[in-house]
Amino acid sequence: MPHLGPKAFDAAVLAFLGKKPATAPEILAHLYATHGHCTNRGTFPDRLLLQVRAKVTAKLLVKGQNIYIPAEVVADVAGRFDLADPVARLVAADWLEERGQGELAGLLRKARRFTFGPSTRA
Repeated sequence: MPHLGPKAFDAAVLAFLGKKPATAPEILAHLYATHGHCTNRGTFPDRLLLQVRAKVTAKLLVKGQNIYIPAEVVADVAGRFDLADPVARLVAADWLEERGQGELAGLLRKARRFTFGPSTRA
């Protein structure tokens, strides 16, 4: 089976992440299960990194694991708060919880680092 092109790869990853946040191994396992041999294992981390840099996905370091979520889920809160700052992440988590987004708020509370595009530093 041919490799997924960049747009198809982005769409497949976003479709999977739309259900729940996931780690890179979970995403890779899902892609292999649904699309067969869709990417080289060596290029998969690079493709995920390109997605983060292009602001297609956001990456959070939670309990030593990188968790990926769709960028559109955090776009509003990332525009209001500096999520690279740990204190601002806690305030943002409270703000999200008030709006009924408890799962994302929990991830932000547990995250040691947040990456949303190339300009975000932790």
